Amino acid sequence: WQCFVSRCWRINKRVDDGLKALREASKLGYTKAIIKLINLYENGQNGVKKDADLANKYTQMLKKIKNHK
Repeated sequence: WQCFVSRCWRINKRVDDGLKALREASKLGYTKAIIKLINLYENGQNGVKKDADLANKYTQMLKKIKNHK
C-alpha cells in the first residue's frame, strides 16, 4: 500500500488525487499515510494549503492508533 500511495502522489501530480489516496490509507490505519497528511497540512507542502485543524485531526488519529498497539 505504501508504494501505491507514493506512486499515486508522484504519477498523478494532482493534489486532490494524492490527498484522496492518503486519506483512504489513513482510514485503514496506515501510519505513514497519516504522518504524510500531518506534514502536508502543518507545512503547506506540494500545493496543499496549511490547515492546522486537519493537521490536528490526523495527529489525534495517529495517537489513537499508537495507543491501541
